Amino acid sequence: MKAWAGRTVAVLGIGAIAGSSLVAATTGRGLRYTADSPDTIPWWQPWAPVVAGLLVALAVRARGTAADGTGTAAPSNPRPQARILLACGVGFAAALIVLGPEEPKYTALKLGLLLAVPAAVFALDRRWGRRWPDPTARAGWTPVPAVIAYLAVYLALSDRSENFLAGVPLLDAALLLLVGFAINALLEEVFYRRWLLTRWHAVLGPWAAVALSALVWASWHVAIQGSGDLPLDAMNVLANQGVSGLFLGFLWLRYRVMWPLLVIHGIWNANPLQFLASGS
Repeated sequence: MKAWAGRTVAVLGIGAIAGSSLVAATTGRGLRYTADSPDTIPWWQPWAPVVAGLLVALAVRARGTAADGTGTAAPSNPRPQARILLACGVGFAAALIVLGPEEPKYTALKLGLLLAVPAAVFALDRRWGRRWPDPTARAGWTPVPAVIAYLAVYLALSDRSENFLAGVPLLDAALLLLVGFAINALLEEVFYRRWLLTRWHAVLGPWAAVALSALVWASWHVAIQGSGDLPLDAMNVLANQGVSGLFLGFLWLRYRVMWPLLVIHGIWNANPLQFLASGS
């Protein structure tokens, strides 16, 4: 049953992401990539760094990591936590669409559903003696080439024309970047990859978990990048964030360390080339 369900979720999830890219390619429709601008990118742009990073990751053996079969065993029944986390992720996306992503709703919903509720569930489970083992491993230097390959292509293709911190004092800019990193890169990668993906991996298997986490993570971007046309907006985020989410999920399962995800996600949110181009 688990194998059949896992294959079904993996095929449907990855198929939805690939199909969205195909629709964008055949219609010539650009993809919105940020909430700060209506600008778009071509359908292939999210794929190019993913393909580069994936090829390099597969070429370099993941020694001493969970990819070698050294991961710790999951609790006997991971389903309760997996279902609660999935409900939190889906609820976050739905609440932003219904209520709107404006502050302070965005931060309150994010901290509540992606941090406070999971933390409470984990605390209760620990109190009842159901402790989830540490999913991390010792990856050494092996993720470095894949991260470099991904970022080299991503930065080469990225827009350098606009610096959203232009004119902001240095200390204020540093504080904004640190807060943004914590609320966006750190919290999202911990919730969607370390928590959600890991638990669904134990329930449905690796690729179903990667696909599911990518879909749920991509879905909340509809609220901040949407145009009001839900099917079109869903296609947009699946063809952009969905593709990137598959890659981050792959990196997490292959290496079981957080820093590659945090470096990549952090650079998405604060492209260093924008600062260099603007002379900041």
